[in-house]
Amino acid sequence: MTDTELWVNLEQFIIKKEHIFKPETLVTILTHFAAQCEGSRDMYDFFEFCHNSQRFKDLSTHDLITLVYSFYTVHAGTTTFMNEIADTLLERLND
Repeated sequence: MTDTELWVNLEQFIIKKEHIFKPETLVTILTHFAAQCEGSRDMYDFFEFCHNSQRFKDLSTHDLITLVYSFYTVHAGTTTFMNEIADTLLERLND
């Protein structure tokens, strides 16, 4: 199995079995993918969907920053997604 096949298989497993992972664990997994410049656009879209569907609503500020930095590292994520995270972080700073 090549490295590429390994990353693809891992990505598919994560997306199919996302319900068995805590949100914090998903962020950690995404961080590892981004650090290796791995993961398809589908995977990053999936993580954006998780955010939009409130799956990540209880993440700590540190985990939220880690999530957005992972997207930034690989130049992924929509402008709307980045703006929503920025708004959330601003709200948390004002609390």
